Amino acid sequence: MKIKYLLVIGLLFIIESILSQGKLYVSFYEPTFNIPSNQYTSYGQITNHSYSYTKSHAPGIYNITTPTIGLEFKYEESFEIDEDDFGCSGPCGYGEDHTDTDKFSLKFYGIKSSNYSGPSTVTLPILYTSRNDFPANYIAAYVPKMVPITTTPSQFQPLFNSYLDARGNPPDVQRALHWFYLEPGTNKWKILPRYRNTFPLDKSVLEIFGPNFKDYLEDEKFLKLRYDVFQGEYDGEIFPFTIVEPSPQLLSFRPIDTKCSYSDDGRFSMILDRDIGPNKKLVVSLFFKATSGPSNYSLLTQTKTVTLIDNGNRTYTYNWPSTTPIASGFYKVRYQTLDSSKPDPVWNSLEGTEDGFFIGKPPAITFSAKRLSNVTCINGSDGGIELEITGGLGSYKYEINSNGTWVPFTNRNVGTQSSPVKQAINNLSKGNKTIRINDRNNCSPQ
Repeated sequence: MKIKYLLVIGLLFIIESILSQGKLYVSFYEPTFNIPSNQYTSYGQITNHSYSYTKSHAPGIYNITTPTIGLEFKYEESFEIDEDDFGCSGPCGYGEDHTDTDKFSLKFYGIKSSNYSGPSTVTLPILYTSRNDFPANYIAAYVPKMVPITTTPSQFQPLFNSYLDARGNPPDVQRALHWFYLEPGTNKWKILPRYRNTFPLDKSVLEIFGPNFKDYLEDEKFLKLRYDVFQGEYDGEIFPFTIVEPSPQLLSFRPIDTKCSYSDDGRFSMILDRDIGPNKKLVVSLFFKATSGPSNYSLLTQTKTVTLIDNGNRTYTYNWPSTTPIASGFYKVRYQTLDSSKPDPVWNSLEGTEDGFFIGKPPAITFSAKRLSNVTCINGSDGGIELEITGGLGSYKYEINSNGTWVPFTNRNVGTQSSPVKQAINNLSKGNKTIRINDRNNCSPQ
């Protein structure tokens, strides 16, 4: 009598991504069964033994552009037991159908392994406990497309953005990955000394390599990283970096308003924690906010310098050049130090005024004059007028008929609409008078 057994194990993965671009790495370990046909067991002779695997994705690397990807792994085994040689005179054979199914839901940044170790039913005629090569292992890892924060970081900046799952835990996929760096001089890939399993690699060069980080860089500035998957079965993408000297840290920032309501001579100064160093230049990019909205800044102009003002207290001052005046408005500043021989970039995300700043301007000067008294005699000089001033910065002064003599107001305050500054001018002779007004910045009514 012949008995046929069919064993089907279906394993289904559903991998979901929160992004729509990544790489799927698939690996498979296939056991080698040592149970040939014609082997005798206590149940009878095994004949016509066969097994096979069906995989939706063969081992390899796949570029994924859809939000979801399904994977299926199926194992099929069949054999026959011939009991006739045992002299069985009746229906003494054994038969059973067995199916194991497992389903998984895997998030982006995830990894899942199906380790099948044989059916749980121990009465099947083939002794699975003797199959030392089990389990069969079908494993998949979904790795997002990684983009460095910048390819020119300083030793203090993280190389990639962080990622945590909904529970605040690091991604599971890092269990399948190892980071390597290209060793200078040998052109060999070496495992990172620290954070070799961190994915994404949200650490700085200083954190990864320590204070002697330059020993790990080609020409003390070039770095190449890559990760492998499944203990070297696959090589991931290579990421080149150029490690730049960090910019001086911004200690304080002072915007300087325009002198007059009508002038475009605003400036600013920055106090930095150190000098820019030899053979370096400080490139400062100024961005102007033309319209409303937090991100509506566009590049206005850019300057560079190779010297800072030493304040004598281990701080240094940068002054925006007066040859490049600034009108009143909202601005942002970005700066970076570079080798003097390199071109000037636009730094959108480095040091500077993160929240922006405002260059203000004084209120416009307005004034009026009224007659207080006429002269009492033909050649007299006892006439008088009164001036009323608003705007500007106070400390007003006046000149009569361009005589070159500027006379300060008695009241040095700033005149406002509700409280204008008044100044009487006496001892005037008969005739028309031309009055000119300036404030403390020598600004005049327009």
